[in-house]
Amino acid sequence: MIDVGHRYIDISTFLSILNYFNLDTQETSKRLIKYSDTIVTVDIGIKSHYKELFMKNTQLDTVVNLSHDAILLTDKDNFILLYNKKFSQIFDITDNIIGKNFSHVLPNRSLQNSDQSIIDELIQFKDRSLLVSSSKIEYFGEPAGTYYNFQEVTYIRHLEKSLSKKLRDNGLVTRYTFANIQTKSPRMKDCINFAKQLSPTNHTVLITGESGTGK
Repeated sequence: MIDVGHRYIDISTFLSILNYFNLDTQETSKRLIKYSDTIVTVDIGIKSHYKELFMKNTQLDTVVNLSHDAILLTDKDNFILLYNKKFSQIFDITDNIIGKNFSHVLPNRSLQNSDQSIIDELIQFKDRSLLVSSSKIEYFGEPAGTYYNFQEVTYIRHLEKSLSKKLRDNGLVTRYTFANIQTKSPRMKDCINFAKQLSPTNHTVLITGESGTGK
């Protein structure tokens, strides 16, 4: 403890103290900005830059926490830098996990050992089914961390049902079926039977033919 008497501490010194003791939180930032408005300092540039940085971090925090997806950001050594409220809800996080290793929070080997980006990998957490995607982050060509995105399968299904209902309400529904096609042509009947086999699948279908043939 250092007794500085009645002297004021400048902004740059406070920033060094906060960083040294890892106390740079949203609450300490608010207090430092409020304190900086009460003193006259030569660090005008630092003061304005710090205010601008705090505002951008607040905006980023708002956007991240409005997301319906769970978001996590780690550094190159897998220590957690950022996560949102949805991540806390899905994984039952009650304590602050900033600075903790991701493997201690979510011990999933497939996520920890992956050197490549992940696209829609299905994992289980307790009674939840989750789709996970990840993307490696680089800074000047060097590994800088990993971004993770988690989506609940039940939420995705809810979106599909909601979208289907809205499409039906707007009249965007199927009006014709195979039974509506009237033909005696054997080749046309073969086409209909082939189409019936394809219809339950998710395969991409390309239909070719001359213009005006009724593709």
